[in-house]
Parts: sequence; structure tokens; C-alpha cells
Amino acid sequence: MEDMKIIELYLERKENAIIETKNKYNTYLMNIADNILHDYFENEECVNDTYLKTWENIPPTIPVSLKAYVGKITRNNALNRVRDKKRDKRVINYISEQLNELESMLIEQNKVEDEVENKRIEEILKQFLIELTLEKRVIFIRRYWYFDSIKELSDRMSINENNIKAILKRIRDKLRKRLEEEGVL
Repeated sequence: MEDMKIIELYLERKENAIIETKNKYNTYLMNIADNILHDYFENEECVNDTYLKTWENIPPTIPVSLKAYVGKITRNNALNRVRDKKRDKRVINYISEQLNELESMLIEQNKVEDEVENKRIEEILKQFLIELTLEKRVIFIRRYWYFDSIKELSDRMSINENNIKAILKRIRDKLRKRLEEEGVL
């Protein structure tokens, strides 16, 4: 079913909107959750939470891309689960590598609480990604949005693992420099 028809079902508050979303995007959403959580039952709960949150948010929100919208909700749900587990001292190590790579560029929460600053950082990041080659943009997004491992990236891009690591390092260095030039860091 077309995304706009599914969105119309949500807007009309028809429960089969969730069924249609699940039929179309369940595998995609489970992959996003699994790259972060690595636990089938946690993945299922996370994706089910996505369907509930989508139901609660459409309307008033009307997404331009349903796939991107539910993907972002799933990713955020999974990351929140990781944070909750860390808070409970049940540390999950499988995404810490990716987060550590970006840690030096992460901004303290109290500095970015201002919505204007968040939008500014978002625009800087969007422009930065646009300026990257398609290959580098895919590598960066797959690593830091979808949490692909270095091995998965190597296989997907047909580039050896050491080169993937080097590419990511150069991109992070460029991003750090851009954030410093913009006065964000």
C-alpha cells in the first residue's frame, strides 16, 4: 500500500493503519532496532512501541516520508532503551564503539537545550553531509544512524575494513573542524 494511503488511514483513525505499516516496514524497523539492541525480543518491543507512537502522533503530525518517520521513531526508541539500561547499570557495549567515535564532538546537553541552537547544529550537519561524496555520506550515515559495524560497512561498500576506519576518521575530523569553525565546539 502507498505511504499516503497508510497516512490517510492514520488520519481517519483506522486501526488497520498499524497493520499496513507493519506489513510494509516491519523488516526495515526490526533491522534498525537490531543494529542497536541485538536482542530479538527487545527489537520486537521497540518496533511495537514505534507503531504505538506513530498511532499517537499521526495526527497531528503528517510525515512527508512514512518510512523515514517510523525509522526515526524506532531508532530513538532503541537508543532510549540503551540509555535506560545504562542508567540501570546494565551497560550495553555493542553501540558504545560508534558513540565513542563521535564522543569528542558531542555537545553537553545543557548547551544544546536551546531549540535555536539545535536547529543551527542540524543545519550545519545537513550542509556537511550534502558536501560529502555519496559514498562517504552513505558510510557516515550507515555507521552513525543505523549503527552498522565496520565489517558490515566493509561488506556493503566493498571496501576493506581499514579503509572504512580511515574514511570515518577523516569524516569525523572534517566534521569537528566544521563545528569549531561554526562556533559550536
